[in-house]
Amino acid sequence: MRDYFADSQTGVSTDGMFEFREEHAVLLRQSCWRTDMLYPPSWPLPGIDGKRPYGDRSYFQIDMASHLGMPYQISSDGEVQTDEVRDAELESLHWQMLTALQIFLLHACVPDRG
Repeated sequence: MRDYFADSQTGVSTDGMFEFREEHAVLLRQSCWRTDMLYPPSWPLPGIDGKRPYGDRSYFQIDMASHLGMPYQISSDGEVQTDEVRDAELESLHWQMLTALQIFLLHACVPDRG
């Protein structure tokens, strides 16, 4: 799978390593999961909402920042005050989430709640 994640935006180093951080875990927990039925009568397929992966806002960085405990400032007229540097950092983290999700799906041990 290393070739698939060779793009530098995925967060995978040239030696195939990825640092799975708490930020990734938080965003995976907060992701907007849904189940789609593709071409019924097939099995339901779980997935993350591609348009709004972390919440209801169409600007995904706002949802990410809120989940990570560092929300954007709100102006007196109620508008979110974004900035380019922070947006770029969150977008980079967003691209890493593809790798984080794959690692989670391949290696996570989910505790039995029964």
